[in-house]
Amino acid sequence: SALMGSRLLVSVSIATSRQELSRADGRKAVEGRVLAAAEAVCSSGSANGKNITEAAAYKLCFATAVRDARLQMAAISA
Repeated sequence: SALMGSRLLVSVSIATSRQELSRADGRKAVEGRVLAAAEAVCSSGSANGKNITEAAAYKLCFATAVRDARLQMAAISA
């Protein structure tokens, strides 16, 4: 993790392979791991939804994490 401006950037690695992503059941499994990792990372710290600012931060964190993971999955599959 690194501090960028006033935001803490955290990364999580999820194991996958081109072979796993080539199968529907494999993609579904990876997607589940992505969602679980995004939930875990974005729920830590202050973005736990206790107030409207924290809820917005959580939603942005989660959406960004899932989007970035899906882009990386697409790059692996290509």
